Amino acid sequence: MWLHERNLHVFISWDLVYIFVLSKKKVLEMMRKDPLDKIDSKLTVTAAAIIMRQRSRSILIVVEDGKSIGIVTETDLVRRVIAENLVPTEIKVREIMSTPLITIDSKSTVLDAAKKIQKYGIRGLPVMDNDRIVGMFTVTDIALAVARESERDESLVKAVMRSSYANY
Repeated sequence: MWLHERNLHVFISWDLVYIFVLSKKKVLEMMRKDPLDKIDSKLTVTAAAIIMRQRSRSILIVVEDGKSIGIVTETDLVRRVIAENLVPTEIKVREIMSTPLITIDSKSTVLDAAKKIQKYGIRGLPVMDNDRIVGMFTVTDIALAVARESERDESLVKAVMRSSYANY
């Protein structure tokens, strides 16, 4: 992006700024802190859908014997149940969940998370801290991180440009 002010021409590569920011920020800093809902693998898809609706969630962590073993999303419900014309009251969550559970460590960078999300073609990663799920990091969190940094960077560039003009 070229900024033109008087006779000053400054080129700013926002892509490089974002890559730098994403390579420094930790997942734990940037993720939303909403608690994740868990569902037993033996429950039906109908029960999962009801829980999603009641709690305004699009993702549930699937547990079996107290251990997180998978994830079920609204997309799973659509593609693996509705589009297949299956009866949701007869299908168990374990039959349609995505497994294994792909996670990210809370100390990983946002860039690491973005690479993992892209590699697996998923929209989010459960965040692990000391072998415990502490939240979810999603593509929305990446977009919000970039947007926040973009606003800060543009403000910083404008402030630098204003202060440099004050010296003339």
